[in-house]
Amino acid sequence: MIAYAYLFGWRIVRFLPESLAYPLFYKIGDYVFKKNGKGVRRLRSNMARVSQLEGARLEDLTLNAMRSYMRYWCDTFRLPDWSSEKINSQVELVNSEVLTEPLDSGRGVVVALPHSGNWDHAAVGLCSDGATGFFLLGTTLSFTGGRWDADRLL
Repeated sequence: MIAYAYLFGWRIVRFLPESLAYPLFYKIGDYVFKKNGKGVRRLRSNMARVSQLEGARLEDLTLNAMRSYMRYWCDTFRLPDWSSEKINSQVELVNSEVLTEPLDSGRGVVVALPHSGNWDHAAVGLCSDGATGFFLLGTTLSFTGGRWDADRLL
């Protein structure tokens, strides 16, 4: 089932009109939230821990987080077809001199984009036509039995 969802995402969602794609993904987020599965319960628990909210306010926060997660996936599936202009209009680089000054002086810059928010979108925005001089190198880390596999990192 999950494989079909990804296939649908990569093959079809990118061609849906924006006015249909995002509401569809928000509805999926609402459905998943209402099912209250293990992932949603974990999300709620994490949100309660970091926000100190309870009751209806925690439920609203959790639902909005689920919708945000679904927006992330909709963006991810649609991103390959976005123009540089669209991406640049949605990404704002604050304090750009922290990145551009070292590059201008011949040094390199390493930017770690943690898995929070839409880091794919941010990376593409940084490397698109509006931010020359940047290129992207992606890495993945391997886990074995729930622990870092240090040998694979070397």
